[in-house]
Amino acid sequence: MGIFLKIYSEVVKNRKEKKVEKIEKKEKKNHIKKNNIYRYMADKNMTDTDKTILNLKMISNIKANDKIYLEDSLVHVDSPALLQGVFRWFHDYNRNTTMTELNDIAENVIEITDSILNIKTPTKEDNALCQKLLIEITGAISGLSNLKITYSDDNFITAKLDMIKDKMRERKEKIITQMTVTFEN
Repeated sequence: MGIFLKIYSEVVKNRKEKKVEKIEKKEKKNHIKKNNIYRYMADKNMTDTDKTILNLKMISNIKANDKIYLEDSLVHVDSPALLQGVFRWFHDYNRNTTMTELNDIAENVIEITDSILNIKTPTKEDNALCQKLLIEITGAISGLSNLKITYSDDNFITAKLDMIKDKMRERKEKIITQMTVTFEN
């Protein structure tokens, strides 16, 4: 009976190893696919404004328990996975760096909107850009709330997220109060 248990445990061990290898391979393939899409977009000489809008869109896609990282100045959503911790450790993605980068994105939003709001007679394009930013800021605030759920056990990080959300809310209010919204038929 001892030999049977030994053989059985080896079979179970091999099955588990094969499952882990299969999951690792799939995660690596998905990660490469995601990165190739972002690299393609980054290679198209995106302006800082385009990158900021794209980052806001990506932040708005964050769900509870997702994490994020930045690569080539673009936000990537990192959904929970079996080896997520190992991947993040290997690439040195951590919550403190992420908070700094999120704050930088918020500062970019402020700079872009200030440059538009300080124009004496904004064009239709300026108005459209502000409206687009307003929509993306609203979505990003929701994504930041979901990120706060992810880090609910870390008071320091949740406080930083609250500060970033406050910046976004204040910017949203400033856009609403200072920008004239026009509708085209």
